[in-house]
Amino acid sequence: MSDPETDHIWRQLDRLRDRPVVQDARDYADAWAKENAEVRRQGRWGFLFANLQRAAVGAVIAIGLIAAGTTLMPSMFSSEQRVAYDSPPTQGRDVRLDDGSVVQMNAASRAEVAFTKENRLIDLQHGEARFEVAKDANRPFRVKAGAVEVVAIGTVFDVDSRHGRTNITLIEGRVDVRILYPGVDTPPTVERLVPGQKIIVAADGRVLNKREVRVATAPAWRRGMIDLDDVPLNEALAELNRYSDTKIVIQDKSLAIKPISGSFRMGDTVTVVAALEQFFGLKARQPSPQLIVLEKPPE
Repeated sequence: MSDPETDHIWRQLDRLRDRPVVQDARDYADAWAKENAEVRRQGRWGFLFANLQRAAVGAVIAIGLIAAGTTLMPSMFSSEQRVAYDSPPTQGRDVRLDDGSVVQMNAASRAEVAFTKENRLIDLQHGEARFEVAKDANRPFRVKAGAVEVVAIGTVFDVDSRHGRTNITLIEGRVDVRILYPGVDTPPTVERLVPGQKIIVAADGRVLNKREVRVATAPAWRRGMIDLDDVPLNEALAELNRYSDTKIVIQDKSLAIKPISGSFRMGDTVTVVAALEQFFGLKARQPSPQLIVLEKPPE
């Protein structure tokens, strides 16, 4: 028999099961048991005293876990465990992790890494990265980004967590994408990807799209390209402008949400402007060397 309150507790515990704080609690309990083995052999009163101490520690841990379960997904691991990696605003960075995995970070990205006995944990706080995961059947590779957690063993996949949504594209192998529904008392759901599939998840956990895509052997930014796939124009311009001293702006705000797709070479402002003029029926003017304004021509 079950009741709603009990079901709620079990759902919260399931969401906390793989968190490092839970694993640390298990390790702490094991260490405590070993250290107090002698005390337990001292007799009834020594045994009672040891168990009272253990119960007090357990109560503190339980309170911490309950608090963690009711917040909106705080950091995946404690500050003592994690190592942060940042990439410059206009340049990517490669990071080789202790297990042999490689993280290829796009520009202006940040990731925090922590390895435990049971898991390899990555918190992609913002930006984009490709993960080439070294195989380790005993330690899943978990990437937290936005409202999702990508779980892999040995595989290659891209994660782009910007503009209020997270895109996951699988290149090789297999991954499970756990959708966490932050702020909602809903158990995580799992979307399994096969190579060549892409899933887009909003910040609230809604699946916006899941489809087949063409995958490249190297990320676009490693090839000096910017790939746009149904990206709102305002977001596309923000990405394109990062790699050029000449910024492109559009006067008509109603066009900001219009989607655009295509591949453009980084810094190739001339081609970008020509494509936008043709696609949206705009006219470019350049009031300064650092600014190009696209606007609708007078009727």
